[in-house]
Amino acid sequence: MRNENSSGDFDSVGVDVRFEIPRDGVSLAIINLQRVDVSHVQDDFLQYESEIFDQIRTLHSRDSLKNDDILSAFREFYWTFGMDPTKFRVSSEALLRRILRGHGLWRISNIVDIANLASAFHKFPIGLADFSKLDDPLYIRTAEEGEIFERIDGEEIECRGRDLVVADTKRIICFGYATHDSKSTRIRSDTEDAIVMVYCAPGIKARIFSEAVESTRDMYDEWTDCQIGATEFFHS
Repeated sequence: MRNENSSGDFDSVGVDVRFEIPRDGVSLAIINLQRVDVSHVQDDFLQYESEIFDQIRTLHSRDSLKNDDILSAFREFYWTFGMDPTKFRVSSEALLRRILRGHGLWRISNIVDIANLASAFHKFPIGLADFSKLDDPLYIRTAEEGEIFERIDGEEIECRGRDLVVADTKRIICFGYATHDSKSTRIRSDTEDAIVMVYCAPGIKARIFSEAVESTRDMYDEWTDCQIGATEFFHS
């Protein structure tokens, strides 16, 4: 089911999403970015990031993450697909744990760095893809046994036949929901159009998810030079 919330004033790049898993309550929000200028973040963003880190370390501890409602919903969702969330951590939890250990986030590019910060702060995993590398539509499905996924760092994962993945018509673009993005659709220095994918597991209140998506959109509006098109919500 698709529910489009168009808040852009130009034609969106747009993708369609189809759910092929037997679970209700699964959601995916896509923020469409056009004419992006992929670059390094500026000093004022680094100051903003430092302030967000302080908030995260005030609100959370490594022990408190065990009982966090949002993270617990994703862990439970992973278990239903036989995926151990201590071995395949949801990316937002992995980022949070890194920050709580006193580390910063990686410096990749403005598009990636904003996604990582928003994901850690809101606790929802966020993925990215170069729109020109996608073969629409996207499918939320289980992987085929022996299907190969190439992580963004080039490492390969051989799927067991029950792993939860996001794929286009040709290959897996995200392992888990979400743990790893794909090397083939990653953001590059020459990326012109991109999609930001914010993932939501069953059992999480729609209002909390919607607010996190809107805040993420605002961060891109504030800290990047691009045109932001429609934000689209898809639900199983």
